[in-house]
Amino acid sequence: TVATRNVYGDTPLHLACYGGRLDAAKALIAAAGSHLMVSENVFSETPLHAACTGGKSIELIAFLMKQPGVDANYQGHDGHTALHSACYHGHLQIVQYLLENGADQSLAARTNERPATLQGAPQSTFAAAIMALNRPETLSGISSRDSVISVE
Repeated sequence: TVATRNVYGDTPLHLACYGGRLDAAKALIAAAGSHLMVSENVFSETPLHAACTGGKSIELIAFLMKQPGVDANYQGHDGHTALHSACYHGHLQIVQYLLENGADQSLAARTNERPATLQGAPQSTFAAAIMALNRPETLSGISSRDSVISVE
């Protein structure tokens, strides 16, 4: 069923979102309803968090954010938001999209006193994420192949 979960608590919708599968996400939501949008896995990730972690489709994220009950600033049990997930995984276009569509960069994880937007972000993405958070307009024109930065 569409509510079945794996060992990590992922529903089929979580898995579709990690993989960037807009077609599958649409079909699953059509079959089961948008109540799946608020289900968390063991990592405190909703399907929106999963899509931002996977970083494969801004179109998918835009679709998810239009679903009833979806809040771009929803904090999972650990306090992380979709913006935290996108920053942590270095998906700069998604960071920009989230900021342009209501994500609150001031939200902090409940597990830490300092803002967790960049908490644990790989060093290679730290400067770029700071730039995205402070000046998202500077990221216009970044291609999808540039959405993950690596430093050797």
